[in-house]
Amino acid sequence: MQEHTAANPDRLMQSIQANYSLSAEVVCFSCILTLPEQSDIRVSFINNGSPVHKVFDLSHPTGSNLMKVISMHN
Repeated sequence: MQEHTAANPDRLMQSIQANYSLSAEVVCFSCILTLPEQSDIRVSFINNGSPVHKVFDLSHPTGSNLMKVISMHN
């Protein structure tokens, strides 16, 4: 598990692209002003001929700086 730093969402995005042949982009780092703050990664792929886009919300538990996925949405 990696820390929730500006560089690690980029590393996660690169790993997703390299290992799963999906399109991925870091939408923002610490831009969602919750406690603790959240970052977003968007993943896109084709499913049965239709594009699918999912956004993963990344954050860290209170008292820790370890990055984890806390939710996923369209």
